[in-house]
Amino acid sequence: MPRAAATNRVKRVPIGFNSLMCKGSAPTVATSGTNTGISGSSAFSIAGWAYINNLSGTQTIFSLGSAAGAGTGVAVRTFGNTWNLFIQGIGPVPGVTIIPPNQWSEFVMTYAGGSAPLIIYVNGVGINGSGSITMNTTNSLLFMGRDYASTNALTGGISDVRIWNVALTGNQISSMYSTREVPTTGLVRRYRLNEGIGSTITDSSTNNDTGSITNPY
Repeated sequence: MPRAAATNRVKRVPIGFNSLMCKGSAPTVATSGTNTGISGSSAFSIAGWAYINNLSGTQTIFSLGSAAGAGTGVAVRTFGNTWNLFIQGIGPVPGVTIIPPNQWSEFVMTYAGGSAPLIIYVNGVGINGSGSITMNTTNSLLFMGRDYASTNALTGGISDVRIWNVALTGNQISSMYSTREVPTTGLVRRYRLNEGIGSTITDSSTNNDTGSITNPY
C-alpha cells in the first residue's frame, strides 16, 4: 500500500509501486550511489515509468553519462510534445508518440554496442532510433529527473528505474511492459522509488547501490 498522502511524494502507479514525485522549479533529482560501469561503446538498456504534469520546456526522465563530448551522454526527455532520445553532442532523435500529460508510460532506451543504433521504446513499442552510431559513454551516475548537465528537470513522477549492461531485445521490452516481469540478466541497478519519505533510494539489484534524492518533494 502507498504511504500516507501527507508525505506529498507518493502515488499509485500501474505496476503497483509508489513513485518519486518531481518538482521542476526546485528540482527533485535522484541519483545512483556510484557510477554504473557503463562506458565507451558498451551495450546498455535503461527503463523507467514516468509522467509529466505539463508540456512546457524540455524535461528529462533519466540520463546517463556526461557533457564532455559527442556521444558521451544520453537522455530520454521531452522535445516539443513528443518523447525523444537526446545524444550529447549529436542532438535529439525525435519520437513520434504524443505526450499525454499526467499519464503513466514506460520508457526504454537500448543500445547493442559498437555501431548499433540507439532505440527508444514507449509502452513496449519502438518509436524511433538514431541510425548507426558509435557511443563513447562516460562512466557516470544514473540520473533520474534531470539530465547529466544538471538541466531540463522533470515536473511529474518517476517509478521503477532500471539499467542493464546488455541490450534488451524488442521482444524482451514488449514482454516486460505487458507482464511487468523484469529481465535479471545484466541488471546492474533497480530503483523502484517507492520509499515514500526520506532522501535515500534502495537498489534492489544484486549491487545494493543505495542512491540519494536531492530536494525530496
